[in-house]
Amino acid sequence: MRHPRTLLNAVAAATLAGSVANAGATNPCGSLPLDAVKVSSALVAIRESLPRGWTIAEIRWETVPFGWTGAADAVLIRVEDGSIGFHHPEEDFTYHPFYKLWLLPTGWEGRMKVSDIDPSSPHALYLGENDRYRVLYRTLGQSSWPEGVDVLAEAIRLDSYPLSHSPKHSLDVGAMQRLYQRFDNAGNLARWQRRIYGIEELPELVYLELLTWEDRTGKRAKDPTFLGDLAELETKYLSREVLATFPSKRALYLRRLTEESFSDVLVVNPNCRTPAP
Repeated sequence: MRHPRTLLNAVAAATLAGSVANAGATNPCGSLPLDAVKVSSALVAIRESLPRGWTIAEIRWETVPFGWTGAADAVLIRVEDGSIGFHHPEEDFTYHPFYKLWLLPTGWEGRMKVSDIDPSSPHALYLGENDRYRVLYRTLGQSSWPEGVDVLAEAIRLDSYPLSHSPKHSLDVGAMQRLYQRFDNAGNLARWQRRIYGIEELPELVYLELLTWEDRTGKRAKDPTFLGDLAELETKYLSREVLATFPSKRALYLRRLTEESFSDVLVVNPNCRTPAP
């Protein structure tokens, strides 16, 4: 693996050679805002799926998924088992088992704050989506309903792909070959072959894991999603290349991995050719 500075120069040149998908891009697939009908339908389905002792404990509009930056377009739905309390051994507090779901417009994009690769990391993660909404979720510690995340995803009819705080390291051969062909045509296949740690073509988006380096600089204090100049240039370059390779997908979910930390990024596809629902 080449030194980060060599890679930084190479990626910078590639990025400057073409347009970059930017955070303010409009998604031609269409992103209808959430409305009361969609949310009410989800609430009914969630309530009917809950086991004994579990209730819908909180509903909040205009929120941002926990640990992320982005538009405050989410509806937060928190379900919990108020009859049981668990003690958190590290933080020394008592909590009720819970799941938090953030229902988002299908064109929502954002960036996760840098987090340690640790199962106790608190940030929200991707659960799945359908033609109505994209969903991130969060839970913590022990639970009286360990299968809850799968049941909830099925209840609101998601094409689910629940992530954890550990890399999936899943290689979708067909998707990998398509992306590698694009890199080969650009003459930089060897570099990316050593860096792509996982890829999966999902019904509505592409999930990609990238091995990169963390450059601990003062910029982190101003931007908690910042991993370093190399990671940011790679994020821009891969966003453009992956979404151009998969024009029917709404978005890229990019997980940037270093030895000790990670940061997820959701980028909408400006090339998307799927009709709006």
